[in-house]
Amino acid sequence: MKKQAMNERLKAYYRGHQLSPGKLDELLELAKDSTQVNRDGTVSSGDLRNVLGQHWFWQRNLAIAVSVLVVIFSAIYTLQPKGISPAELTELVSKEIALNHNNRLALEFQVNDYHELSLKMDKLDFAPLSPQGPLTAGLKLIGSRYCSVHGQLAAQVALQDKKGRLYTLYQTALNDDLSRIPEGEHVVNGVMVQQWQEAGLFFGLARNLQ
Repeated sequence: MKKQAMNERLKAYYRGHQLSPGKLDELLELAKDSTQVNRDGTVSSGDLRNVLGQHWFWQRNLAIAVSVLVVIFSAIYTLQPKGISPAELTELVSKEIALNHNNRLALEFQVNDYHELSLKMDKLDFAPLSPQGPLTAGLKLIGSRYCSVHGQLAAQVALQDKKGRLYTLYQTALNDDLSRIPEGEHVVNGVMVQQWQEAGLFFGLARNLQ
């Protein structure tokens, strides 16, 4: 088989297996509906249990289930065909950021200074930065944790404004895909997601509209 023909068959295969925006919306809705924890510590996962397996959910708590979902989404994004358009890529990353923001997972590092944060998050291949500009002006750093953005290790930074409202700032090193995402804002399931590039990093800021 000629190399060009093989490449075309591989492209066609992965196009047929990529996750559609409609399917991603369905999984997000299932994840949102699967948050009831019983008194005995088990989780009533509803329809999502049928997707991931009933026995698996009865043995694990909600926090672990959410973490696994994040890993699954990250793996899916990593396998997306490189021919995906900037608009589709922006939608996928926006939904990933909104999902992580709404999960409110526990912080790993309780810090209020970006320099201290960069020392503690030594698994990153970049130093977390305090972004410039009006989007984060006046927001106080209260902690951080590791996460992923588009299958890449990232810092998930918790911020708070003077009224006590919570924001989540995501930052990771730019790669070929993330560099194609234009600056802008998108609303996903009641979450405003603003994305931009700065100092060789990709930034995403999430906040609830209500």
